[in-house]
Parts: sequence; structure tokens; C-alpha cells
Amino acid sequence: MPKVVYFDLQGRAQAIRYLLTHKGVEFEDVRLTQEDWAAAKAAGTYTAVGGSLPDRVRCFVDSDHAGCAVTGKSTTGLVCKIGNNVIKHSDNLQSTISLSSGESEYYAIVKASQVGIGLQSLLADWGLTVGVEVLSDSSAARGHVQRRGLGKMRHIEIRDMWLQKEVCEGKVKVFKVLGEENPADLMTKHLVREKIDSCMANISQEVRRGRAHAGLDVQGASTKKRHDE
Repeated sequence: MPKVVYFDLQGRAQAIRYLLTHKGVEFEDVRLTQEDWAAAKAAGTYTAVGGSLPDRVRCFVDSDHAGCAVTGKSTTGLVCKIGNNVIKHSDNLQSTISLSSGESEYYAIVKASQVGIGLQSLLADWGLTVGVEVLSDSSAARGHVQRRGLGKMRHIEIRDMWLQKEVCEGKVKVFKVLGEENPADLMTKHLVREKIDSCMANISQEVRRGRAHAGLDVQGASTKKRHDE
């Protein structure tokens, strides 16, 4: 019998429980408390493949400079992973108009750090301590993050300078990722088929043809119910 294991919080695993119940699949409902999770971690009950729990949130980020032809604003593409699992991705227009590609990439790193710290706080509530890593393919933005002060980019918003302090104190770590290995390119660039397939494989997605059989079953069941009535 399959197990559905989740934290005992409102709304957690509700969708998967509905689907299993609808399909008539019996399952064991396992709800973890904070104390249960601490004991399970110590015993290695839910270790990942490879023998250990993920210890960091990795945020891949990219930006296009002035990609919006109407406003001149740049777009931030973001993919957050824990282990091999994507837990968040986004594609947002930046609120500030950037004067250089380095500046737009810097704002993208700021956004990724905010999201990473938010996920870190959420996981801490569940008793899981993780670090935050931001991976960018922009050397200019990474260099600006790792020093103190405005430097030559004096036009950058002061409110976005907090990240330098976080990096200096080791709370957020910024690393290089090769452009051809950055899955966030999927959100900011026009890519060839091979690159799209590579990015999708990086975020554990694949293309399938047709429609989901479960979706068709649900649709047919609801239609049959209306006819019976």
C-alpha cells in the first residue's frame, strides 16, 4: 500500500489525497509533527537517494536586458531546486529600468536571494535547516554582490544593497553557472530545440503528447453524472 507522507499542516497534500480517493486507490495517510520529523531525520527514515537529506536551496537565475519593447524593463527568470526537485519557478518583469546588463542581472540575483531566504524560512518551520545558494552566469553581477558599496554602479537602488551584507556574512552564497547549464535561460531567451530539451531535463520535466488519462476520466465521470441526473 502506498504512503502519503506530509507535514500535519492545513492544506498539505490535499490535492494528491483527493486524486487517490477519486481513483479508488487505498493509501496510508502519514502526517508528521515537528517531533516526528526530528526523530525521522535522526534515524535517516526519509533520506534521499545518495544517503542524505538536501542541505541547501539552489536558485538558478538569469535576466535579459531591456527585453520588454514597450517599457524597456528587463525580465528575471528563476528556478529553485532542492536536490533534483524543482520547488519554485517564476518569470517576472523587473520593477526598475536597468541601464546595463550587469545591473539587470544584479536585480535578478536580489530577487533569487529573496525567494531563497523565504524558502529557507519555510523549511526551518518544518525543522529542516538548509543554506541558500544563488547561481548566475553573469560575472559582473556576481562581482558586484561580493563587494561592499555601490562602486561604479551608483545608480542602483540603495534598497537592493542589503544582499552584499548577506553574502559577506555567508548567509547567501553566490556561485557561477555556465550559460549552457542554466535552466533559468528557459524563461528569458529564445532558445533552439536542443537547449530547450536540456533546460527541461535539468528541471526534471519532459514533453508528452496527448491528454492526461486521469483528466479524461474525471471529465467523463462528471459528464456521465450530469446525464444520469
